[in-house]
Amino acid sequence: MRVFWIFLTIGMTAGDDRSLPRRQGFAANNEVVIKGHSTYHLPCNVEVTFLYYNSFDQSTRKGVKITVRREKPNLNTVLMSPFNMPKEYVEKSVPTNYSILPNTDFDLRIMFSGEKKIDVILVNVTGAGERRNLASFDLNYSFLNMWTISGDIARLEDVVITEKYQMPYTNTLHWGIGKSLKIVGQLSNETMVFNILNDKDHIPLTVRLNPKFKRIGITNFANGSWRPEHACGLKTIVGNHPFELKIKWYNEKQLGLGVNGLDCAFKFNHLVNNPAAEYKKINIRSTGGYITNISAENI
Repeated sequence: MRVFWIFLTIGMTAGDDRSLPRRQGFAANNEVVIKGHSTYHLPCNVEVTFLYYNSFDQSTRKGVKITVRREKPNLNTVLMSPFNMPKEYVEKSVPTNYSILPNTDFDLRIMFSGEKKIDVILVNVTGAGERRNLASFDLNYSFLNMWTISGDIARLEDVVITEKYQMPYTNTLHWGIGKSLKIVGQLSNETMVFNILNDKDHIPLTVRLNPKFKRIGITNFANGSWRPEHACGLKTIVGNHPFELKIKWYNEKQLGLGVNGLDCAFKFNHLVNNPAAEYKKINIRSTGGYITNISAENI
């Protein structure tokens, strides 16, 4: 069994003369992403232990351990084991149809959904990139600030914390001509809507990502009315899967769209009269999906 220790930086405020408990990267809609390769034998168990603030010493440490267990074929469970915790925290075991297989790459996620709940998720268990929720537990994670990974792991390849933007989401854009606006997240089976706002909070442009029909389309406002949606089909748009959307601003008259590396075969006509004021904010609406990153890059 190999043990990997992950330390989270303890935040301090100017004038503090002592360490205080902080939310150290664990807040609603955060997700711990653990990618690696399992050992070749059974049992194949991966353990993620969360320690509470200032409880690193063996005599005082307290927290919870989440174990994704595969003891033998068709016997899979997710176990939450509290240690030195108040009585309301009790051990819970949840059977599941999925687990981490021996001698395979794995993508395990711990998502903090809501103020006192965590979801244990396995990604790509059938090779198609989908997310499977293995178990959910009630857990007050407010003062977690250190965690360890251990178990039947041959190697760890990536351990990060991502933030999921709550829907609807609105933020300022830093995007202009010659740039590609890149939006990364996870689709549900419902349409995700991206409204681009100008400096007066009007909506000159809307992009719709529709996984049911594998279509992406643009609707824009011009001359006092909305134009009919102009769309293209892309086979890379898949419901309940990750996506990377790119909205490419070629010039004052043309935009391009692409999803997961595949671009529409044509560019979209969209006249931008005042580029400095036209695209200032983005508003995203979704049913079931989420966003993890928004950035701009050169086309």
